[in-house]
Amino acid sequence: MKEWVTPIIVVAVLLGAGFGIRTLILKKAATTDGQVAAGAPPSDVKPGEELLSAPDKRDRPDPDDENTWREQYHPFIGYPEEAGPADAVKKLTPDGTPEFPLDEMVTIPAGEFVMGDSGVPFAAPQRKVFVEGFRIDRYEVTNAQYKAFIDATGHPQPELVDSFAADWSWREKMYPKGRGNHPVVLVSLEDAIAYCSWAKKRLPTEAEWEKAARGPSGNRFPWGNKWDGRKSMTMIKLSGPLKDEPAYIEWVKNFPFDPNPSMFPVGSMPDDQSPFKVMDMHGNVQEWVAEPFRPPPGGDETESSIYGEKDVVVVKGVGFSSRDYAAPLSARFPYPGTYLDDGIGFRCAADL
Repeated sequence: MKEWVTPIIVVAVLLGAGFGIRTLILKKAATTDGQVAAGAPPSDVKPGEELLSAPDKRDRPDPDDENTWREQYHPFIGYPEEAGPADAVKKLTPDGTPEFPLDEMVTIPAGEFVMGDSGVPFAAPQRKVFVEGFRIDRYEVTNAQYKAFIDATGHPQPELVDSFAADWSWREKMYPKGRGNHPVVLVSLEDAIAYCSWAKKRLPTEAEWEKAARGPSGNRFPWGNKWDGRKSMTMIKLSGPLKDEPAYIEWVKNFPFDPNPSMFPVGSMPDDQSPFKVMDMHGNVQEWVAEPFRPPPGGDETESSIYGEKDVVVVKGVGFSSRDYAAPLSARFPYPGTYLDDGIGFRCAADL
């Protein structure tokens, strides 16, 4: 990626992208009754594998191109009224440490749940979906766990060879110092699928991920239905509560550069816990799921110009660098499967 020449250009790129503060920080530092059965791939194909059709899956898209992608294909979702005072919302110190073993999985029982949201782009209609029982990682896959995979298989390390991702790129098959328990990022869909396969697991489908996050009653957030910026690690920790998109743009213009990455070790925010006790489903990093980006059953097939686009898949959750910090768990963010981002990681699932 080309180096930016002046701070003015940095701000211009960010304002055009409208996606968060990630680049700004890093460049400064360097079926009936409304019920729908969840889709499943053929029995001989693990979820996610059928999504990989690009001839060269290790292509690294230029982040500048991806900025344009986000501007075009990620509609602004909005900021609800904040539940707590601004000083409490902006608290950056983690509230806790992992309560459970980092490699632990949670069993999600078979049954239906409320999926989607009629008021969220690409997520309508809200509907009841049946999902078979499965297991899912309680935490996002960490750098230390991913290193074991690299050491065992020789798989390429997570990196982008420019200052865009300097603070998160690995060097000589080693993650950045002191970040073993941080979520692994700078991984593509293929990387996530490869890790899960090595671990004798698979990527969760979108319906599985959303059920694990929302619970059987379909909470909008892991902790309930009311937004509260104190409860998960998102961009609001830096920006404070914002009113609308113009306020976001104004904040970006005046953003005080901070060289420190705004990501915490997994399990640091105990309130970001689903009814099934799956952690960090809202904040910290977004997550790849095994789902092509297409309209939900009963949805508007014309809502997005890239529905059904080859190699475009769904990413779930918000993460520390997302503009839409208060997006509910129903939100769906389309990305090319080859995309690498310091705010996208993953967790694995498994059949019962």
